[in-house]
Amino acid sequence: MSGNLYSWIEKSVNQDQEHIKLFYKDSTNCIALISSPVHNVFNVEFITNDENQQTRKIIEEVKKEINFYLINKKEKYPWNYAKYHCVSTSNLYSPIHWHFYPTINDRAMTFYNILKLYKLDTTRIRLVRHGNAEIPILETFRNNRGRFEAYQSLQAPKKFSNAKQIAVFSPYRNTLSLFLGLWDVKDYVDNKNFTKSLHSIIDVNSFPKKWHSFVCWYNLEHNPILDELSERLVIDWGKSTLSWVQAKDKLVVEIKGKNSLGDFSSFDQVILTFRELKMLINNPDSNTTWINTLSSVNGIYLIKDTLTGRLYVGSAYGAKGIFGRWQSYANSGHGGNKELQGMDYNLFEFSILEILPATTSADEVILRENRWKRKLGTKETGLNLN
Repeated sequence: MSGNLYSWIEKSVNQDQEHIKLFYKDSTNCIALISSPVHNVFNVEFITNDENQQTRKIIEEVKKEINFYLINKKEKYPWNYAKYHCVSTSNLYSPIHWHFYPTINDRAMTFYNILKLYKLDTTRIRLVRHGNAEIPILETFRNNRGRFEAYQSLQAPKKFSNAKQIAVFSPYRNTLSLFLGLWDVKDYVDNKNFTKSLHSIIDVNSFPKKWHSFVCWYNLEHNPILDELSERLVIDWGKSTLSWVQAKDKLVVEIKGKNSLGDFSSFDQVILTFRELKMLINNPDSNTTWINTLSSVNGIYLIKDTLTGRLYVGSAYGAKGIFGRWQSYANSGHGGNKELQGMDYNLFEFSILEILPATTSADEVILRENRWKRKLGTKETGLNLN
């Protein structure tokens, strides 16, 4: 695949060394890995076993983009340019997102290195990345801590092995995971010794009925020693996200400032709870990339009532674009919309349907807003009155 002095070949990539991961649109699955060049040759590893037509099409798009940035642009140092592209505006707007990951070594910031700063024994800790199959992990952690703790206490036999503590994470973006907290493992109850009260926990929390016959109970006690890092520390779990209990150290990608949502990633990945929206609006110094990006565009947004699933389509134009319009929702809950008044704003979820240049006229924005209302049927079955 040559085009200048550099080329690439399909070959496995060592993720302990610096590399770039490619993702397609808002998918959490990595499509490809790229290594730094050795003798002007990049290794590229495609991470998919799916051979359907859509996947093949995506792979072809990814190959074209790799060729463009690493070969066809004929940069003197294409790896340095690729790392720059990872933080560029063009990467933000592209359907293919590039993310750079540095080398893991003894001096790198890893999760185990942080645990050692708190005098914790890493040999006794298991890392646990809960999935969202049975419950929405992060939402439940924030809004229903009792159900969350019941969920993680009910696990398959020996799932946490002989761990004395578990460090718990939720899915975040792509293969990244958000730290929630540390729990001490106090005791273990086998399924055959379940009491009526333990069985009732399954029913009260609407967990799957089949759990009655095989899950065990881990008596877990929250340990507050790492609470200052809760919902702030982000690790890269790696491509084996199905392996959700591990003892392997992880690279720390980010420690967000207090009350920070982290850096803005892409418009198609924006899904904010009402709590997150208020945090964004009320803490501008910790969320500058979000504020600058959302202020720079007009657009069509979506509000979902997560209790009923009903939708509201709105538009943003004028001063401060989408950010300016969303400020009014953070301040009042309803943003001046009669349809939303009196509802539980804490159940609202905000996302973006379409972005438009800040120069787009109000008439054009409203025209597109009405088109989305028709597409989603929000006048007939949703929350839009007109």
